Amino acid sequence: MEWLWIVLLVALGFALVLAELFIPSAGLITLLATGVFIVAVAVAFNHSVTTGIVVLIVLAVGLPVTIVVGLNLWAKSPFGKAFILQAPKPEEVTEQNPRERELQELVGRIGTAVTPLRPAGIIDLDGRRFDTVADGVMVDPGTRVKVVRVDGFSLVVRPIEPTSQGSDPSA
Repeated sequence: MEWLWIVLLVALGFALVLAELFIPSAGLITLLATGVFIVAVAVAFNHSVTTGIVVLIVLAVGLPVTIVVGLNLWAKSPFGKAFILQAPKPEEVTEQNPRERELQELVGRIGTAVTPLRPAGIIDLDGRRFDTVADGVMVDPGTRVKVVRVDGFSLVVRPIEPTSQGSDPSA
């Protein structure tokens, strides 16, 4: 009959450890669980040394498992969710700014310089104007240019026709 008391005391101790995770008690439930475990070990050793050692092994293995399982359950509880930062959902995450994504889609397109690009200026792509930077050369207005990359929120362009300065656009 003593073994029944030992099992009940150990089970009560584990239940109190789990309760401590869900009920804020400033450690009072943990103290109570510790006391229950001490009584369970004392009763077990009073029964026999072998029973006492078995109970100690059960506590040594069971307590960490109980705490890990309890913390996993706690993290999924409404109380735990209030304390743990959740990762954003995939639909909430954008890899880049929508404007930057829009500009990336323009790479490879051909437009016309509206203002002189010395090296900054404005080009026209399909009736829309964009701030641009010429890639290493000055470009006259009316010159056809190709978007080669995006740098921040500016398009980097290269002339596709020779410029008035005679520079080689393929360089």
